[in-house]
Parts: sequence; C-alpha cells; structure tokens
Amino acid sequence: MKVHTEQRTVKIIGAMIVAAQAGEMISEITMAMAGGIGLKTVSGVIHPYPTQADVPTEEAIPRRVRLEQMSRSAHREYHSAA
Repeated sequence: MKVHTEQRTVKIIGAMIVAAQAGEMISEITMAMAGGIGLKTVSGVIHPYPTQADVPTEEAIPRRVRLEQMSRSAHREYHSAA
C-alpha cells in the first residue's frame, strides 16, 4: 500500500493498493479523501484484527506448514525404504 499526500501536509490525494484484500482496504482511504481526513488521523484509528478476510490466510499458513512437513516426512520414508 502506498498513500500519496499533498506535499508538506497529511491530506490524502490518492493511494495504490496491491493486495488480495485491496477492495476492503481502499474504502477507508476513499472515505478519508471524501471527508478531508488526513493520514495522521487515519493512522490513529484502531483497526480490528483479524477480519473475516484474514481468516483464510491465517488458516492456510498452518495447514501449508503441516502439508510441507508431511511431504518431507513421506519423502524421507520413501527414500529410506529404497
């Protein structure tokens, strides 16, 4: 995420977001721009975590690690039996 502000101010004039949940993130920036809310105010807001959008990612990480561990274990067993 990159937020563009007016030079020497905190007024948001644009943003670029490249992320899986970019659609969820951009609404906060557009609301701040429409309301004339500066970057300093936005950054001071408490943001809940995790959001529903984070759940698949948070769940996938431990599963991926378990799958990688299972794969390594099966690979070792296969090659030790040969």
